Amino acid sequence: MSEMACSSIVIVHPSRLFSEALADVVNTAPLKLEHVATDVDCIPFGMLSRIPLFIVGGRTPSHLADNVRSIKECLCCSRIVGAHDHRRNGAESTISPEEVKRRLPALSMRQTAILQGLIDGTPNKMIAQQLKLSEGHSQITRQSGA
Repeated sequence: MSEMACSSIVIVHPSRLFSEALADVVNTAPLKLEHVATDVDCIPFGMLSRIPLFIVGGRTPSHLADNVRSIKECLCCSRIVGAHDHRRNGAESTISPEEVKRRLPALSMRQTAILQGLIDGTPNKMIAQQLKLSEGHSQITRQSGA
């Protein structure tokens, strides 16, 4: 993982504000943001240039599981990183997009390397070893096609 390849990312999250802010963060790294959607049904699976890493969110664990299941049905060998929204009732944030962007820092070199490892399908343990991290301190949640 010493040299970063241009990799493809698809963001799927029910909050448009969160998706746009995350897209801005992803764009600061040497990654190709391929698509941003608030719903799995809005992803143009047939037009994706390659098998991207999906960053998927949901308002509840079951919503997240449904999103992951839908992506797997459309693109069975996809790589997926996901987390559900911990806010009560999945309520939309009341802060402005500019404030969200101001609060979110650009990805560090280490964060970019971890994300690149996820995109490449590298197991968590190998990512931790390559970056000299303790796997317990760098646990990454993901679903893989393997």
